[in-house]
Amino acid sequence: MKILEIKEMLLNGLIDYEKAFEMVKKIPKPWHLKEWSTKRSSIIKNKCEQCGIDNDVMVIQHLNHPEDFSTIRNRLFENLFTKELDSSTLIKQIVTDEDIKVFHENTTICREACPHCKWIRIRTRKTMTPKYFCEVCKLDFEIPIEIKYNKIFKTVFPTDDQVRRYLEGKHEKELLINLKRQVYEENKSELGKEALLISIDQHLEYVELKNVMTFCKRCAAKMDLENKLLCYSCKFEYFDYLQYDSCFKCYNSKKIVKSPIKQRILEGNVGNSM
Repeated sequence: MKILEIKEMLLNGLIDYEKAFEMVKKIPKPWHLKEWSTKRSSIIKNKCEQCGIDNDVMVIQHLNHPEDFSTIRNRLFENLFTKELDSSTLIKQIVTDEDIKVFHENTTICREACPHCKWIRIRTRKTMTPKYFCEVCKLDFEIPIEIKYNKIFKTVFPTDDQVRRYLEGKHEKELLINLKRQVYEENKSELGKEALLISIDQHLEYVELKNVMTFCKRCAAKMDLENKLLCYSCKFEYFDYLQYDSCFKCYNSKKIVKSPIKQRILEGNVGNSM
């Protein structure tokens, strides 16, 4: 079955997105098909369209690649959750004195500490005397003191205000997690369907070889592995096109000519995560 047929069945509600997803996975990769090879042969040129070299093996370089299904779905969900969060009211927990007392009781333990600086970073010495040595104040002593130490704050004894803010933040975090889970479960099917339709459209554009150029192996590797394009100002150095518009030397000399290839990449990624 062709991917367009699966798309139509999904749009018309004849199959759910999970069934459609499994069907899409069974479709042969486009580069294994004869149609792909024929189209590639009609498009590829005999020299690199970026650096101009003509004595290397040429490849079809896609300026945009389809996103993973999970990446698309996660982006759609984050957008949906942001809207849901804006319209929701999270009820702030009122932390009582009793809550703070219980927190102290459940998280406070007795620890041995240095009698000089009252810190717990002490170690026992087997042969030297005095028996104990403090790693904080660098003093030694024979008998440690006992202090109340909080396991959560990893400090001697947090104040009530610190505990109150911690409990309020913990409660808010739990509310957000529960709300996120609820929103996802309520919209799971629609999110999956929309994400799969976007994924199919991106796949169709990819196999049609629309936004492609002819690159030499070096230019292709630079782009795919390092996110680098040839600087359009000097035509010598490569630069990170995700962050800059030219190489460092041209940027310093203020001789910046923006790369039209970068522009094509950005235009092709409209609506994607880049």
